[in-house]
Amino acid sequence: MKLHNYFWIMPFLSFSLGYIFSFLLSSHQSITVPSLIGNNISYAAKILSDAQLNLRIITQKEDADLPDGTIISQNPGAGHKIKENQAIYCIISQKPAELFAPTILNQRNDQITAFSQKEKIRIKNFFLESSYPCGLCIGQIPQPGSRLEQKILLAYIASSNSKVLFPDLYGKYVPEVIEFFQPYGFSPTIVHKTNLEQDHHCKTCRIINQKPLPGSLVDISKPLNIQIQVR
Repeated sequence: MKLHNYFWIMPFLSFSLGYIFSFLLSSHQSITVPSLIGNNISYAAKILSDAQLNLRIITQKEDADLPDGTIISQNPGAGHKIKENQAIYCIISQKPAELFAPTILNQRNDQITAFSQKEKIRIKNFFLESSYPCGLCIGQIPQPGSRLEQKILLAYIASSNSKVLFPDLYGKYVPEVIEFFQPYGFSPTIVHKTNLEQDHHCKTCRIINQKPLPGSLVDISKPLNIQIQVR
């Protein structure tokens, strides 16, 4: 081969090798993973597209406080180094389905308890004296079909005449409370928060704690242990 032919081949060979080397080098460059958490899915997809990365949605998680499609988790996390065209796996938020109050009226207390466990709705029972059969639901809040903002339902249950809700005694004077319970034959046990003189008569003492608690269902046909703490 003539010498001038080598001068023609060498530049072409150098250019080809340089191009191949640059291609191999660029294809193995690392990309820093951007932070996606808190962004909506559309904006996150644009961020990854600009960084030559891909977005993959793993699943959705209910969150009442976030707009639909908000990124709440990503893997790999922000700051990790990965190759271009690799995927970032994300979990996005989803608003919970709107709930409406079911009907529990005219159901027995045991039926309501079973329903609460099955539907995972918290039901608070309040017992009221009523001529309806004992243990029957005679009222509810919110009303059937109304929007249920939280999974909490208030149920008013009929109770027998001897079962009543224990009153709130907090802040009342001791003589007033003793007088209130006298017709029922109950005598509260008084406990002082601090030591007092022997001639103390509790005329100005106020109640700071009580047992049973306010709203507790008690049977006044049976002996009742009432304890009040005063100061």
